[in-house]
Amino acid sequence: MSNSKLGGKKMTDIVKEAKRFSCGVRLDLIPGDVLIEVSKAFAHGASKYGDDNWQQSRLNGENGPINHALKHILNYQAGIPDDESDDPKIHLTHAITNLIFEMYYELHKEDYKNESQ
Repeated sequence: MSNSKLGGKKMTDIVKEAKRFSCGVRLDLIPGDVLIEVSKAFAHGASKYGDDNWQQSRLNGENGPINHALKHILNYQAGIPDDESDDPKIHLTHAITNLIFEMYYELHKEDYKNESQ
């Protein structure tokens, strides 16, 4: 750490005095490269189906995110290529994306309570 002067204090003293309340979550622990891959899947879906299309209605059963996440996990494990990409990681990315959809539906289930399950 630099001992440069700032307002008559050493930088090391200012850092020791700095205070900040915890925001209650540790987003900094989520690997950035994984977030970038997932954001690519979101962008691909947005270009194919429209921004936030997946939020318009809770998908269930065969079309539901759990079913699709499991399909991608099984295809990844079996080494089955994806229809749209030669990258084997795409199955993991799509599985994570579908689990994010499911988590969103769970966190916002009141918004979808009038939809048939």
